[in-house]
Amino acid sequence: ARAQTRNVNEPYNAVYVLKAVGDKLEVVGSLEDVAPGEQLYSARFLGDRGFLVTFLRIDPLFILDLSEPTDPKVMGELKIPGYSDYLHPFGENLLIGVGQSTRQTPWGGVVPNAVQLSLFDVSNWEKPKLVEQVELGGYGSYCDVSYTHKAFTFMPDRGLLAVPVVLYKDVSNPFGDEGGWGWEPEFEGVVCFHVTAEGFDKLGELAGVEPP
Repeated sequence: ARAQTRNVNEPYNAVYVLKAVGDKLEVVGSLEDVAPGEQLYSARFLGDRGFLVTFLRIDPLFILDLSEPTDPKVMGELKIPGYSDYLHPFGENLLIGVGQSTRQTPWGGVVPNAVQLSLFDVSNWEKPKLVEQVELGGYGSYCDVSYTHKAFTFMPDRGLLAVPVVLYKDVSNPFGDEGGWGWEPEFEGVVCFHVTAEGFDKLGELAGVEPP
């Protein structure tokens, strides 16, 4: 019914479960109309669970129950500022997100801002929780993990995380006289953290070496 009444010009998100039947794949289950009007930024499937992050003005994290392939369901949802465009499991019940925080422009829009690390507790499928969020840099900062998962370096047995970042200074109004895209980054390199069930502990950083 929702699909029939949805605005055909409005994007939406869906998950389809496929089964091999002979030499073909057939759809055996589907979950449609997930966050209509929002864009899907990341997805991760782990055993009987799936995780989706969509974004329009805030970041909903959805937990999907995939234990019954013919009837996938949204079990829980967490709405927080910013978004994660990469998700990585940490043990059975934790999820690390890498993405961007957001800020409002003087004209009322919402745009990406700083690099944002998030730690989620997903032990309760129906009520995921945010453990901690950490912001790095200011407007225009970015992390290569957002573009390639190979940039994510994590040693789960020791809880050691390293992410490459380019950080611009944090100013109160990057859209005015305080700055702009003419800035030089204040840091380019790798930032390291110790990750536990309680959150992120920054260990240090290593600036990149300029080529000769």
